[in-house]
Amino acid sequence: MSFDNPPTRVGTNAFKYNITPYPVNKTVPIHPHWVADMDFQAPPAIREALTDLCKLGIFGYSSVPNELYRNITRYLSTHGWDFTEDRLKQSLMFSPGVVSGIGLVLHAITKEGDAVLFNTPSYPHFFESVTETHRKVVVNKMVHNGDTWDIDFEELEKQIVSEDVKVYIFCSPHNPTGKVFTQKELEKVVSICHRHHVVIISDEIHCDIILPDHRHIHTATVDTAEDITITFLAPSKTYNIPGLNLAFMLCTNNVLYKKVSEYACGLGVSFGNLFGFEAMTVAYSGLCEDWRLACVNYIHSNGLLVRHYLQQYLPNIHVTLPNATFLLWLDFSNLNLENDEIDKRLADRGIVFNQGKSFGNGFEYFRRFNIAAPQTEIQSVLNLLRDAFQTN
Repeated sequence: MSFDNPPTRVGTNAFKYNITPYPVNKTVPIHPHWVADMDFQAPPAIREALTDLCKLGIFGYSSVPNELYRNITRYLSTHGWDFTEDRLKQSLMFSPGVVSGIGLVLHAITKEGDAVLFNTPSYPHFFESVTETHRKVVVNKMVHNGDTWDIDFEELEKQIVSEDVKVYIFCSPHNPTGKVFTQKELEKVVSICHRHHVVIISDEIHCDIILPDHRHIHTATVDTAEDITITFLAPSKTYNIPGLNLAFMLCTNNVLYKKVSEYACGLGVSFGNLFGFEAMTVAYSGLCEDWRLACVNYIHSNGLLVRHYLQQYLPNIHVTLPNATFLLWLDFSNLNLENDEIDKRLADRGIVFNQGKSFGNGFEYFRRFNIAAPQTEIQSVLNLLRDAFQTN
């Protein structure tokens, strides 16, 4: 199984190639490593299933396959979260994506002006989800302790109380730092939220891209968590199928579920789509597991390559090797360059990273680097970084 030579996405209307967050040099090849999708083909089993669907040539309305419920039930059980199929059906709701699902939940269970908290550095769309629904943003800044990023739990509880926080959007594994939270950390999160009647929206979209020596724990499996937690999951990041627009929500609290379900049904967005159902059914069938493991190992190898290269040639660019995800969080602050100059040197060489300023205040000198690409491409970007910054 090789990830070294995928088809080119140039000219395929790929978002990451068509749009950039800052102007780049058009006379050199572009290296877009900002959008969080992979440059690898999806697993063969998913491609074959979608090909068969296309061969049929009828793309009418589709019901949810019973096999999908069975596969999700089995998948969750392997992660320590036990459901019967009947209970799953009563707790699950589909959405076009995690971001749209979070916005829908905020509309359904909070009111305008309510405080919603999340950790920074934060996935940028969390800011939009809260502000666009006219809720109040409360940020809890994570603490950078060498090679780890940690939640300041004392400050978290103070903020929840002082700001009367209603919802905590909890990204686990964390984007962009790649942190996997331990059982103890999850217990602290749940304990604080339970004590102050805060609903946890747990975004776990990256939970199957866990790198060696780490283990993901679903937030809702922690004692007392299930009744206050709304979990979002999707195979989109793991199997590179985000363009199929299908995620799902799990909520076992009947009151919360009813509120969200009624709001979603009123908007007509509580269902999925034909291609999404087919791909998700295969993704959770077990047929893609060998591919997933190989992909995770490849991503880990890319991460080690980046760390080794930066340590050898660019020690003033610091990288924390993540516990999960295909995203690296690079710190350029020790280069002693103005932020605009960093952007210019990247743009001149066609390198496109996410700018740290979009992840919250205080992260202006960071960049997010998507390494889910062939190793030759990662090496090319590293060589360009060396050309840009080795001598300043």
